[in-house]
Amino acid sequence: MKTPEDEEFERIERESGWRKRQIQEDDKEDIKKWYGFDDCVIGVASIWRDQGIYEVLVYSGDKMLEWLMERDGMDDEEAREFISFNIEGAYIGVTTPVIVWIDEEWENR
Repeated sequence: MKTPEDEEFERIERESGWRKRQIQEDDKEDIKKWYGFDDCVIGVASIWRDQGIYEVLVYSGDKMLEWLMERDGMDDEEAREFISFNIEGAYIGVTTPVIVWIDEEWENR
């Protein structure tokens, strides 16, 4: 017997054109990563992209900033520009990692 939730899901599925599918091992997209920033990973998130749910790595933007300053000798401005241009602006597929900025003042730096 169908529950009200099942019926609602089927209605949404019909109206939106979205369909449930089983993801087989060979159908999964490999999780992408930003090379050289392994210590900046703070977790994994499930996100909706391209009409599917994908697991992506989540990076700390603040840790990435610190790492570039320490490892490559960049100053704060150079590191922010590098992240903005080379990482945040990149799309490497549906499992492109996500960057989280804890510092609420990012735009005002």
